[in-house]
Amino acid sequence: MKRRFFIVSMLLSLLSVTANAGTTWTISEIIVDEAASYVSMAIDKNDKIHISYHFSSGTKGYLKYATNATGAWESTMVGSGTSLEYGKYSSIAIDSNGGVHISYGSFGGTTGLAYAYMEAGKAWVIDIIYYAEIKSSSIAVDSNGKAHIACITGDKLKHITTKSNTWSITPIAD
Repeated sequence: MKRRFFIVSMLLSLLSVTANAGTTWTISEIIVDEAASYVSMAIDKNDKIHISYHFSSGTKGYLKYATNATGAWESTMVGSGTSLEYGKYSSIAIDSNGGVHISYGSFGGTTGLAYAYMEAGKAWVIDIIYYAEIKSSSIAVDSNGKAHIACITGDKLKHITTKSNTWSITPIAD
């Protein structure tokens, strides 16, 4: 089995993915005309790359998704908010069926944690999970396709999951 290594980076308006499938590094560049930040990357079972990132323009923040799943880089808008905070702290995971899961902070004009999900070939579904100041989020998907999110709200670490088909929030540490 070949080991593959991927690195995603952002420099000015250039988002790039660097990959190594053995002895050679290759660089794919995705041009974005926004100031992007909070970049997160996941790789699906076909070694296709999926990236979530925040960008801002004027007084608004946005959450964007980029992938090379079709063979060429494509970038789409997941959502936009009325504040610069929208889409920050994004984290992305891919489930075994190719579904894309993104957790992110701040939605609309409110501070909190949101979750975006897209089944292959369908539209984004956005769910508002938790109303509190978010300082970070990290998402993983279990073998049953259920999302698990670790996030810091204030000074508290929380585990948020859909394991029981509704969002449940468990404090981990105070």
